[in-house]
Amino acid sequence: MSTTIDTTALFFGAPASLTVGGEEVGATMTAPKVTVKSTQEKPQFQGAGGPLKGAIFTTKIDAQVEFTINELSASKLLWSMPGATQVVGTATTTVTLGLATTLSADVLAGATSIVLTAATNVAAGKFLKVGDAAETEVVQVAPGYTTGMTIPLVRPLQRNHDSADPVVMVDDAGTTLTTWRTGRVPSSAFKDVVLDGIGLDGRHLVATVKDALSDGTLEVEMSDSAVAGTKVVMTGTYVGTDPTLAPIQIAVG
Repeated sequence: MSTTIDTTALFFGAPASLTVGGEEVGATMTAPKVTVKSTQEKPQFQGAGGPLKGAIFTTKIDAQVEFTINELSASKLLWSMPGATQVVGTATTTVTLGLATTLSADVLAGATSIVLTAATNVAAGKFLKVGDAAETEVVQVAPGYTTGMTIPLVRPLQRNHDSADPVVMVDDAGTTLTTWRTGRVPSSAFKDVVLDGIGLDGRHLVATVKDALSDGTLEVEMSDSAVAGTKVVMTGTYVGTDPTLAPIQIAVG
């Protein structure tokens, strides 16, 4: 019998889709990888030269997936922080005792203060939304401010703004705050991870790691020579209703 190679049956390249709990991972700069490792019991019988066929059984199966997140978002950070909670900011305009005014002068990105035409109810720690509809940003009033039209900022402005641009007081910074506590990991933290690759003949190779949970390691590199990202390692977990069924499914076709 001679070997033949069916080139249309080849699978290679990055997966067409990589999702965690139905959410796309997005850009990755390292190849996502699924690893399935089993532990086998091989009894050593007296009088036998080695393991006997029919007497070998699998005692453990681990299914694991690794990938690097480069498109960071608040929801994706939770994959590395199982059981963490988030408070989502909305930057909603403050209704009670709020502020609706304008800038009294042009201001450039990098400025550490702004000058208003009115400063009613402005206080240290408050949040202000600055700019017109196309170029808004939320800033926070710096500690130490007490009164006056010149408002010091916690962080420099990120955009240029023109005189007479609107300034309104908002409830928060519009950012999502993630916090993490010790304790039992909730069921919502377990996610199905699905890698879907397409072969040259159009077939799909789909690997699903069921009820996967991160090992709880979060590393985010920030440097001039690297795209910020975090490596995620998630291991499939078993369910109590069928505790011998491995949490891995592979479909080809």
